[in-house]
This record gives sequence, C-alpha cells and structure tokens, in this order.
Amino acid sequence: MGNCKFSYTKKEVITKREYLYCSKNDKICPYVRFCNDLNKIVNVNNYKICKDFNIMDIPLGKNKVRFIKNEKLIVELYDKTGNVLSCVEVDNPFNKFIKYVELIELNGIYYVKGYEPKVSIKKKRGVIE
Repeated sequence: MGNCKFSYTKKEVITKREYLYCSKNDKICPYVRFCNDLNKIVNVNNYKICKDFNIMDIPLGKNKVRFIKNEKLIVELYDKTGNVLSCVEVDNPFNKFIKYVELIELNGIYYVKGYEPKVSIKKKRGVIE
C-alpha cells in the first residue's frame, strides 16, 4: 500500500463513507482501493504515476526535462499554477541526461541558463549616456 503525502480523508455526505481526497485538487484520489484488512479505503502504489503527485517534486524555478531527442533536451513549460503548457526543444550543453534545468528566453528562443548566447552592447561613437 502506498502513502501519498497529498491525500487526506473526508467523509462523504451522502454515503457517510470516508474517502481519500487529494489536497492539490480537492477531488477523490483515483489511485485508491478498499482494504478488507483495515476496513477502509487506502492508497495503492500507483499514486506515484499521478500528475499532481509528481509536479510538486520539481525544484522552484526549474523545468522538468522529459527526454533527449537528436541531442536536444525536450523541456516542459509551465503556467503560473504549475500546469504544463507545452514542451520546447533546447540545445543540450551537457553530455548526459539531467532531470531539471532553468530556462531563459531570448528573442523567443529558449536556452539553458548559463549557456545562453552572450549579448554585447554596442556603444555609439560620440554619444555619452
């Protein structure tokens, strides 16, 4: 049996039974079953594949790398609530697979932070700012 850190028990008004709810979306957890030994509803180990369970493990300010394709990282982009908006293809500056990267957008193109192209500021002659 599993033990999801986001689940909590709540009694249903109509059936008067306790169910496991997800604290992320306040819905009944789909990864539960009734345990005859404990005589209650419990998590099963499938909760580890739950999208809501896994999104919290991403470090703040980082983006999850899904996989590598043609030596490029395929990275998830998120909205403010943490939902996946889309995936972008980013040059892979590393020689290995990494789980999370921090992205920077320059002129509509995403780069891994620290490996973005350097932009030089050209000074105009005779103009003092």
